[in-house]
Amino acid sequence: MTATSAPANTPDTAPGPAPGAAAARRTAVLAPLTGLAVVLLTAVLGVLAQAPPAARGTDAPAGEFSAARAAGYLTGIARAPHPVGSTEHTRVREYLVRTARELGAEVTVQSGEAVQPEMGSPFASATVHNVVARLPGRDGPAAPGGALLLVAHYDSVPTGPGAADNGAAVASLLETLRALKASGGVRHDVVVLFSDGEELGALGAELFVREHGLDAFGAVLNWEARGSGGPLMMFETGEGNLPLVDAFAGANPRPVANSLAYEVYRRLPNDSDFTVFRREGVAGLNSAFIDGFHDYHARSDTVARLDRDSMQHHGDTMLAMVRSLDGAGPDRMRGDNGVYFDLFARVLVRYPVVWALPLAGITLAALAGLLAWGMRRSVLRPGRVLGAAGTVCGALVAAGAVVHGLWTLTLALAPGLAALPLAEPYDGGWFVA
Repeated sequence: MTATSAPANTPDTAPGPAPGAAAARRTAVLAPLTGLAVVLLTAVLGVLAQAPPAARGTDAPAGEFSAARAAGYLTGIARAPHPVGSTEHTRVREYLVRTARELGAEVTVQSGEAVQPEMGSPFASATVHNVVARLPGRDGPAAPGGALLLVAHYDSVPTGPGAADNGAAVASLLETLRALKASGGVRHDVVVLFSDGEELGALGAELFVREHGLDAFGAVLNWEARGSGGPLMMFETGEGNLPLVDAFAGANPRPVANSLAYEVYRRLPNDSDFTVFRREGVAGLNSAFIDGFHDYHARSDTVARLDRDSMQHHGDTMLAMVRSLDGAGPDRMRGDNGVYFDLFARVLVRYPVVWALPLAGITLAALAGLLAWGMRRSVLRPGRVLGAAGTVCGALVAAGAVVHGLWTLTLALAPGLAALPLAEPYDGGWFVA
């Protein structure tokens, strides 16, 4: 008879969780949450970037810019439309002459005929009257080529009182003159040109350049508006812009600028007084706020509609730029051309344009290296990478097609929208999907 032994007890060998499974689950949860947090943070920073600094009241220190004080000048300017040749236009000019003199400036009125057919205006010639205000410096005029010229046009279109375009800049320049005088003045003469006839094709700027020339000036700073609010954006420069971009970054509490904007702007059928100065080869910057577009050249361009915060941004930048460049000399106003962009209106990144190609090459090389590394480790698969890239490109094309289709449908339902300026509707937020 054969004996059999009882089966020995054996440990449970059922498979447990695979190594790293818990970490993978955590990654699966944390990755989308991290992505969502980054998107939300970016959105918040983007919204904050669109907010100009808060307007300051009349209790601001005498040597600092106050939008409330500037608004007092603005009410004397933008009471009614004041196009070239109108009675209101004469009143505004006389107000500017009187006020600038009261603020300590030496004021002259330059009158003459100007013709500017290149800008496509139906009224390419007129008699214009520039108001030229010189704030004397403690050390007298700057060396040849080192003076600073600040420009804002004081005429408006016939259809609106021009509180933003361009009363805000004119009033801000008056407040800047007052703040400079109250804080001890300037080292060298500063010239403010309240130009005339800009709305007819920069006629006043053409007259000033023709009769005075620009040899005395190291830089021209032009101030504009194409809306009733938003942050001040520097959107155009002259040649050799990097020193002035550096000054703009240091002077502006919330710098908003992008060199790509000028590449877009110069391909559009838009001109300003700065066009005349840029054609003469002078160094300079052109800045404006552009939100609230439908108040532009409209009867709603009133003092009540103007965002005081935007005027504060105008004035803070004007005043700081003058103080930064006063006595700087021409070498600090012109240099290399630069590439620049802001990070959420808090930091202005800039570098010489000659760095652009090497930086692009380094970026492409880094991307290629990252792709190669990922494929060798089987983290990235060529098919999936190409698929993701195709998805992104396809989404962009599809979004453009959908928007175009929806706008076409909107025009079919409301044909009157096609007659609006730039085919852009009022209360455009309702059309944002």
